Amino acid sequence: MKYDYFNEQVTIIQNQIKQLETKSFKISMLRLVFGVAIIIFILISYFRQVMIFFYLSLLLLIGFIILVVYYNRLMKLLNYHQARLVVLQRYLARFNQDWNQFAETGKDLFLVNDGIVKDLDLAGNNSLFQYLNTALTTFGKKRLAAKLTRRDLNYQLLLDEQAAVKELSDKLDFVLEVETVANTVLEYQRSERAI
Repeated sequence: MKYDYFNEQVTIIQNQIKQLETKSFKISMLRLVFGVAIIIFILISYFRQVMIFFYLSLLLLIGFIILVVYYNRLMKLLNYHQARLVVLQRYLARFNQDWNQFAETGKDLFLVNDGIVKDLDLAGNNSLFQYLNTALTTFGKKRLAAKLTRRDLNYQLLLDEQAAVKELSDKLDFVLEVETVANTVLEYQRSERAI
């Protein structure tokens, strides 16, 4: 059952996040030690005129740069795992009937006076849109809203869309990967705008 798969994945990801956080903390402390040692060695070499400390500070600087690069890679991996955890938890929320807590209700994407939207609870709290939406972009959300309210029913198009959904439902890892990467990119963009 997919519920068990999502639960298992959440446990695995949480363990990986803990390991990465531990590693990143250790690397941060090591960078601090290297930084302080570099400053001390430079001061000793300047005031005491002992060149060996200058060369040692250069070696430590190279080590410091390597630690910075390694730390940045760890942080990217940590951000990826955190984004994956969010995606998995959203899927679990659908199984646990907690999907109505999702912030995106789609109210702003539908015509307010549209009878279909009201009759079928397509938008708003506890809506079909809130349950189905996994889109992270405005374009994706608008596409879902358009699909839910379309009135021109093309039988062949419906069959093609159902076949696509069936194909993607068999490729769960691919779907999770796409959502995770999209979530990572959007988080990065949000953090860039905050700066």
